[in-house]
Amino acid sequence: MAKAKPVTIGKHHFERQTDAMEFFSSILQRYHADQDVDEDDAELLGLLLRRHIRYSEKVGLGLRGFCVMISPEGSKCFGVIRIDGTREPFSYKYCVSQNW
Repeated sequence: MAKAKPVTIGKHHFERQTDAMEFFSSILQRYHADQDVDEDDAELLGLLLRRHIRYSEKVGLGLRGFCVMISPEGSKCFGVIRIDGTREPFSYKYCVSQNW
């Protein structure tokens, strides 16, 4: 059996990556596509996004907020809203599973 990999994101500590995935999935499911996330969820997503290896590319010139959008593959995902108004999708699964 594989060893559990704990994940800490902000004040949230998860004993297993699977628990973190379920937590962020439940946030994603509360929103419709093209809907901006609320301030509390945006704060948590900001901490999660910092785990992305391409964080600087995702944020671009600056971060204005977060939304839910449809990924290029056709599934619902989180998106970054940059200060210039452009939006960039990102995977919470990718961010949770980073081990660097």
